[in-house]
Amino acid sequence: NHLLASGLNFEFETVGETCVLSIVSTPGDASIEFGYELFYGALINTLRGLLSAPDLCLRMEFPYARPAHFALYYELFGDDLHFDNPQGRIVFQRDLLDTPLPSSNPVLRNLYEAECARLLADLEEENSVAERTLRLLRKLEGQYPQMPQIAAMLNLSPRTYRRRLDEEQQSFQRLLDQVRAEHATRHLQNKRLPIASIAYMVGFSDASNFRRAYLKWTGKTPRDVRRGY
Repeated sequence: NHLLASGLNFEFETVGETCVLSIVSTPGDASIEFGYELFYGALINTLRGLLSAPDLCLRMEFPYARPAHFALYYELFGDDLHFDNPQGRIVFQRDLLDTPLPSSNPVLRNLYEAECARLLADLEEENSVAERTLRLLRKLEGQYPQMPQIAAMLNLSPRTYRRRLDEEQQSFQRLLDQVRAEHATRHLQNKRLPIASIAYMVGFSDASNFRRAYLKWTGKTPRDVRRGY
């Protein structure tokens, strides 16, 4: 579901001969109707296409009042619609799961599953705390907030933030050093900038400490790097 609608989380259960797809979290109030319209519309159109069945027996429940354009809901979703429910749910009979797919293609299925796995892996990497930290630090060039400030920007407590980085085998200091090294290397390309000025721009009060840190980060001295440009 992270690939289909990242603002919605789902739970699926089978109770006897009935299947229930429940939405356990929703987007913010301002977009709740749009979120359901998008997901329900995508789901029902996909099912109709896969099953070659224009009429599906689905009970669709919405956790908000009937909207002004409710007539369009009946055109798209069918007649069994229920508004002002405690939770968004789609309810259907279990035998729908056993319906053969007219366009079934095992080769394509394997390709699609592999592609979904790749996309999910990319999404996890993009959403890792380490990657989000790097993006923030790069945007805040020259400011370099401390760890508690970055944690707050990510809506995490410092303790949770450290734990998440530990799980990703990362540390805030390592990420901070990586970004400062990137910024320093870029500044070193400008030969008009004194190394002392670059040291100050990346958070050092004197050039000697910057030189030692840069050597530790990159294995090269600032002068060695500058000679390459």
